[in-house]
Amino acid sequence: MTRGRVALLLGLTLLALAAAWVYDNVTLEEVRIPAEPKGEAARNDLYALERLLDSLGADATSRFGYSGPPVGPAKGSVLFLPTPRRSLSASRHRALLDWVRSGGHLVVVAYAIAQKGDPPDPVLDAVDLKQTVKTRDDDGEGTSAVDSDDCPAHRESGSGPRRFAGPVMRLCFDVRFNLVPAREPLWTVSSGTGGTHAVSVALGAGKVSVLTDHGLAKNADIGNADHADFMVAMLGPDVRGLRVTIIPDEDLESLLVLAWRHGPTVLASLALLALAAIWSSAVRFGPVAPPLQTGRRSIVEHVEALGGFLWRRQAGEALWRATLDRTRKVIERKLPPFADDTAMVAHLAQRLRQDETALHAAFRPVGQPDSGSFTQAISMLELVRRSL
Repeated sequence: MTRGRVALLLGLTLLALAAAWVYDNVTLEEVRIPAEPKGEAARNDLYALERLLDSLGADATSRFGYSGPPVGPAKGSVLFLPTPRRSLSASRHRALLDWVRSGGHLVVVAYAIAQKGDPPDPVLDAVDLKQTVKTRDDDGEGTSAVDSDDCPAHRESGSGPRRFAGPVMRLCFDVRFNLVPAREPLWTVSSGTGGTHAVSVALGAGKVSVLTDHGLAKNADIGNADHADFMVAMLGPDVRGLRVTIIPDEDLESLLVLAWRHGPTVLASLALLALAAIWSSAVRFGPVAPPLQTGRRSIVEHVEALGGFLWRRQAGEALWRATLDRTRKVIERKLPPFADDTAMVAHLAQRLRQDETALHAAFRPVGQPDSGSFTQAISMLELVRRSL
């Protein structure tokens, strides 16, 4: 056997061994890497639900802030309002329930739990529905389905028609919470543990659907288990042509309105204290006091008074020479040295565009000058000092 055939056989053997090792040790698996939401999904955590309904033929829109029921006919219209509805006043709740009675379909989430002392929920009270919570003392477990990978199976029941395509759906509701209807519901969805997590109740010509939580409808979870099928079944099940309005978030009332609603006594007390403080600090008796005469501290008046005193004491030449010395210091600091005063005055006259004769006179003090020549000389020296 030749050397080339031996090398080829050895190479094929090594290749076969490598392929066998890869086959035994390497598997192909699909791995999902979570990413931060972008665009509208970053702002709207129910954006995937909106897109799902649109793809099935519904007219779905998201609206931030609740201002009232959807515009248009109530029949064939759905309002998905999963917020706590704390910003809705009693009148707004009445308008919302009147819209349901005229044929609308309202979907809400139950947040009030009577056994914890929560305030009543006008929507739940209108359909005779209460929510209970299972604590650890009830069964020793207190587990939550949303915290586990295995979502329990849910079945539908009630007097209404079936909506699930199959016998059960796997849904990740929080099994600690349970809805308890006081009247015959149209449709209920319950888990194998006996907890009811979705209920539809008739109200007038419309109906109200209540969920214990809506985490399964959010962007990150609607694609898990049978969450998308459940949302379609609850809203429809045939959603084609439905007008669906989704409210991911509601406008909260201003801080002043909330403070007056929850603490009117405190606000009234603070207002009375403020009025008392203003009244106590006000001038109540006698005439208005005259303004205080403060002492005069003007440096300009002091300099003028001192100059007038020296002038009257025949010290005009001393004032002139003091101003000249101050001007010469500025010239020595700002300009190059000159051969004599004549060269310096000529340079200043050309630079400042002043009369050279007047500049010469300003740089030659005389004994007790008259007021005109003194004033002209001081003005010229100040002009030179400030211009350099």
